[in-house]
Amino acid sequence: GSHKLSSAVCQATDRKCSATGININYSDSGLFGYAVRGTGYEMRAAVEAANKVFKETLSDIKSSDVEAAKNKLKSAYGYYAENDANLMYEIGTKGRALDLNALFQSIDQISQQDVAKFADKVKASPSTASSAGNIMNTPVLQELE
Repeated sequence: GSHKLSSAVCQATDRKCSATGININYSDSGLFGYAVRGTGYEMRAAVEAANKVFKETLSDIKSSDVEAAKNKLKSAYGYYAENDANLMYEIGTKGRALDLNALFQSIDQISQQDVAKFADKVKASPSTASSAGNIMNTPVLQELE
């Protein structure tokens, strides 16, 4: 799901670090960004590479990327629905099974403009950063903006 991030970080650090996208939703807010893992010595290059790709992606929303993401999302939900444990979870917590047809229709309605509008909102939102472990070579937030 985060191929661009992973590739950029692996190239910048000779495959010593990794990165992935983050998307955590709440009813009134959320957290959207990326996480980088690796050795302390390689973190500056890893975080800077991930930040560059993240900003470039937010600034250049392509129709092909939106369609690919929609297909991946539908595929993930289809896989999720095939698992009996997930079916039981859906019935136990929501009182009914997941309606894949309705879900897929909702996903298909997402447009490139919707994604671009969301990207603009992310770019306009204040940034935050968090580090743990050997952070000696990790850039601070002000260096990334």
